[in-house]
Amino acid sequence: MDPKEIVRSGYDKLAHVYGAEDFERRRIRYSDWLARLTQRLPRAAEILDLGCGHGQPAAEILSRSFRVTGVDLSAEQVSLARRAVPSSEFVCADMTEVEFRPSRFDAVVALYSVIHVPLGEQPQLLDRLAGWLKPGGYLLVTVGHDAWTGSESDWLGVQGATMYWSHADGSTYRRWLDERGFRLLWEEYVPEGKGGHDILLATLEPRVLRAEELDLPEILALTHRAYARNVDLGFRYTGATEPMESLRQSWLKERVYKLVLGRRIVGSVRLVNVMENCLEVKRLCVEPACQRQGFGKQLLRFAEEEARKRGCSRLRLDTAKPFGELVEWYQRQGYQVVGETRFADVNYESVLMEKPLSAAGMLPSEIRRFEPRDQQAVLQLHREALEAEGAYAGDGPWDADLHAIEEYYFKGGGEFLVGVYDGALIAMGALQRTSPESAEIRRMRVKPGFQRRGIGGTILKALERRAKSLKCTMLHLDTTAGQAAAQRFYTKSA
Repeated sequence: MDPKEIVRSGYDKLAHVYGAEDFERRRIRYSDWLARLTQRLPRAAEILDLGCGHGQPAAEILSRSFRVTGVDLSAEQVSLARRAVPSSEFVCADMTEVEFRPSRFDAVVALYSVIHVPLGEQPQLLDRLAGWLKPGGYLLVTVGHDAWTGSESDWLGVQGATMYWSHADGSTYRRWLDERGFRLLWEEYVPEGKGGHDILLATLEPRVLRAEELDLPEILALTHRAYARNVDLGFRYTGATEPMESLRQSWLKERVYKLVLGRRIVGSVRLVNVMENCLEVKRLCVEPACQRQGFGKQLLRFAEEEARKRGCSRLRLDTAKPFGELVEWYQRQGYQVVGETRFADVNYESVLMEKPLSAAGMLPSEIRRFEPRDQQAVLQLHREALEAEGAYAGDGPWDADLHAIEEYYFKGGGEFLVGVYDGALIAMGALQRTSPESAEIRRMRVKPGFQRRGIGGTILKALERRAKSLKCTMLHLDTTAGQAAAQRFYTKSA
């Protein structure tokens, strides 16, 4: 019998008894797991609940604060879910076949559902999940701890209800997630009977990678789509009609990069050495459906970092003068107009722009005092930095100061600084008075991906200057024994 039909039939027969006998225990467990996710989500986030069952407890809990779409293979379960959680949308469908537009959801929840899908289809299912998530979106999923495939008759004591499972071991799922650009944030082993499962929480991070030859057809099609608007407006834009041979020559002679979300290419850029100490950005483009999501900025930041690695002091690009909003966008990223020209075979003027690159790298564009609008970003940075070190213990009374920064730091004559880069909070540090002559350095955090660039040192020096202005003669701090990198940093900064 088809495994999916076994699962469908089994849950149809179990519709009115599944979870009833241990409902409160399941609600407590699910509430804890879901809280790990929901504390990271923006208000009005949209969540996909895959394998939603009868809607309880996951969809019911999530629907209190977020928009929820549930998908389940069992028509009976979906019918119960629609009655239990009328504010949410429920679809009866196979999760390996259901369609959603790209980058629709802030999070996907798949508790005890992916493990019912035949193992051979699960990698492709993860590709689909990644495609449905927004950049930086989250996946909360139950996976196998040990590899096993099999079925059980009369499951949960219901006559004729057979159930099927299929899963790899935990290390295989972690590898599959990593290959698709997911970064693991939290995990928990859940013992059940003679075995158990792993609960994983991961975030989807866009990655810039060197393009391979097999990527060229997809990159060319993306380039044509990205620049088609220019042609529709009457401009002869060569990017919209570039032949494959031209791209292939660029790939052979230049550096062609792809921006990947999951397994999907959503952007591309080419980097060319045009003169000593100068790198040129060409054909920076983003899939039209994915524009205005920060992908262009990510490609540009990558180009700047690549230029620094090659010892370049300037980055150059050109853009069409008629598109004034694009010129202004580049100016907001630090690029200056250095001239104009008209290239061959086009019918418009181009603006030439350059950006000087500091050798120091990605230093904060602004270091300032904490403001109330920074509250959620501070908590997020705190979690991300500690999770990267395996030191995050959850949100508890030990973090009370981060929920009342003005009370803890400003009213006591201390300081709390944040470092901002490209509009995002990437670093923070605090100074708390412990006596008229001394103060403690606290809450030093740098966002993963921005570490080892001198940013922590910049924040620390700013706090030291503040301590001197307060007439402090002694600074002290502490860090956990497990944070070896932090210990090395503070020793070096002494």
